[in-house]
Parts: sequence; structure tokens; C-alpha cells
Amino acid sequence: MQFNRAFGRCGLSRDMFRLSCAIEENGLLAIGADNTEGLFVSSGYFASLDNDANMAFKERYYNHFGQRAPTLNALGQSTYEGVHFMAALARRAADDERAAAPATWPRRSPSARCAASRTSGNERCAHPTYLAEAGGHFFQRPVAL
Repeated sequence: MQFNRAFGRCGLSRDMFRLSCAIEENGLLAIGADNTEGLFVSSGYFASLDNDANMAFKERYYNHFGQRAPTLNALGQSTYEGVHFMAALARRAADDERAAAPATWPRRSPSARCAASRTSGNERCAHPTYLAEAGGHFFQRPVAL
């Protein structure tokens, strides 16, 4: 955070861009709105994604936790998805009939990423990566890479 604050204070964004893959919404708040010009971030999730899956995810999130819930970000989304994945594994292990089946099965993400994947084998997961520009305290217009 200190680097991005100093970068902004020195006005270096007039001459160069910054790219990070380790800043999420809370980090953006810590950097400060005045220090985000020219800052681009790549991530698998941004709360500002404008798609049906994210809108539905945010609606479920705020309905459950209220409008004063913690800021949605990549870390929280990943944790949410991981907990649901572990629950699916536990349900599968508890089902004797399915326990004898192969370990590979398709699943859908319960969160905003909403991409099909498989749990084993050499198959590729279809989880997009996005690039967004920081604008004050928010990420603007994330686009899939």
C-alpha cells in the first residue's frame, strides 16, 4: 500500500501505468482514492463485474448478510466458492453409491464466476481472469482477458 500511496503523491501516474495482481477492493480503499490514477489490476473476481451471475451473487450475499456486510472482493469470493466446494465433496463422500464413482465430476461455481470445471484430470478450468482500472475507491469496467 505504501508504494501505491507514494506513487500517487509523487504524480508518477502521469508518466506510467501500474499493474498488480495482488490488490482487491479493501486494498484499493487503503491506497486512497487520490492515489489510484493509472492503476490496473488483474483478478478472477471484481465486485463491480456487470453480469447476471455477479448480480445474483451480490443479491444473495446482501440478502443474507445485510447492506453493511464486508466488502465483496476476490478473497471473499474465493473463500465462499471454496466452502461450497468442500460441502459438495462432503455430501459426495457421504453418499455410498457416488463414493464408488470416479473422482471426476462437473460442477458449477455457486458464486459469480459461474464457470464449469472438473475436479481432476488434464482438463482446463474455464474461470476467466479480468482486468480493471482503479477509479477512486472502485474498480471500473472489468473486462475478461
